[in-house]
Amino acid sequence: MNRNLTPIDISSLPDIRRLAEEVQATKTPRVLQRDNESIAVVMPLASAVLAQRTNIWENYNAKSVQAALRESAGALDGVDKETLLRDIKAARRQETQRRPF
Repeated sequence: MNRNLTPIDISSLPDIRRLAEEVQATKTPRVLQRDNESIAVVMPLASAVLAQRTNIWENYNAKSVQAALRESAGALDGVDKETLLRDIKAARRQETQRRPF
């Protein structure tokens, strides 16, 4: 992702300005679509700045990850695979605050 956000003046674009004001007021990102294809996200500035600063690998420790994987080995022994997969699929279809239908 480009680390430098390029500003666009929307003062003379009322539809975009209204959308941006809604996103700012609700602090809720919005996905822009064209012909049922998601093409962009409009998000509150604080979220965008935070996303730019976040480095998911900053505190990564390969040895800790390997140890955790060794400790979790066999955790699903005795679990019916088909039931588990069916339950996961059903859970993904449920509406949540972060993923409304």
